[in-house]
Amino acid sequence: MSYTFEKTFTKRWEVTSVCLNFMNFGDFYRVRQDKKKCELCYRDFTEKDMAHLAFVKGKKNHLICTECATEAVEGGAKSYDRRKQNDDQTIQTP
Repeated sequence: MSYTFEKTFTKRWEVTSVCLNFMNFGDFYRVRQDKKKCELCYRDFTEKDMAHLAFVKGKKNHLICTECATEAVEGGAKSYDRRKQNDDQTIQTP
């Protein structure tokens, strides 16, 4: 006879803002091979996934998946789209 002990932990993060379209995960992984999963839901990234950067109050920045980025923004976190910001920048010539 045995007893199975089960304990569930809940972690809470306060995401203040999200940098959308931070980087294609395949490109990111070539430089930083220590991150293979979303740092909020722990889903594995694929090479073609778009990674987003979450700014978390009192903690380091988190690399997150599209689903977690969408949930954070819909929940009230500020967001800015890195691709749009880069498209808006123009090079001025003298």
